[in-house]
Amino acid sequence: MLPARFGSPPRVASPTYFRMSRRGVVPGRVGKWQAPHPAAVQETTQWEEFPGHDLTMTPAGAIDTCPGATVSGLAYGREVTEQQRYDVVCEHPSFELRRYPEHVVAEVEVDGTFESAGNKAFRPLVSYIGGRNDTGTGLAMTAPVVQRRDEPLPHDVETETTGIGKGRYIVAFVLPRDVTGHTVPTPSDEQVHVRVVPEEYAVVSRFSGRWTASSYRRKVVALEAESADAGYVAAGPARFARFDPPWTPWFMRRNEVAIPVEAP
Repeated sequence: MLPARFGSPPRVASPTYFRMSRRGVVPGRVGKWQAPHPAAVQETTQWEEFPGHDLTMTPAGAIDTCPGATVSGLAYGREVTEQQRYDVVCEHPSFELRRYPEHVVAEVEVDGTFESAGNKAFRPLVSYIGGRNDTGTGLAMTAPVVQRRDEPLPHDVETETTGIGKGRYIVAFVLPRDVTGHTVPTPSDEQVHVRVVPEEYAVVSRFSGRWTASSYRRKVVALEAESADAGYVAAGPARFARFDPPWTPWFMRRNEVAIPVEAP
């Protein structure tokens, strides 16, 4: 269970302040609590509690369970932002095998640290979905924001202390599910690139906590070992996914590590 100082699980997935606008529910000015408008709640989710007070979240609905795997106990929660679609193919004690259908992303390459990459990429990506494109079309913000390492910078060395050194990162917004390769607007900013990601399978581990290189690296190492033991073969680099805005308390954040694998 959660430490006593945290009290009962919250009624919403993240402590975000919301206001209504013509675009729907958007983050509002920080002030007193405002509950999300009922019409804006698009998807029901469920809360899980794991040892160490690691909060994770699972989409509501049936889950196919692999032989020998277990499904954790569930509680409750809600989300108000469209999330990337996926199917849970197989549930293991510490991770899931998922199938992600084809989707479109807008991405930016930046140089920096693991922690700074998201901030550097955020402005051009937000400008793009805000209408800085060839059609002037505004696109809804979705979750998660995805980040992966592209390559290290010259003379930078990774250490066990930092977990991940400086390097080049690719930060991506997953575009709404109704956007396709034929309808996606062309970015006006040369920094932003749009790309169709084909269907893929990935093993995914969820966790809460701060967005640090050290915690990400620990999760990647654990997922690599656990998925290999289960017989999965990696087919691409690991990526980090964050589902919540930066003002969300660390213990309520939904984070994920995903590693593409060969189709089962």
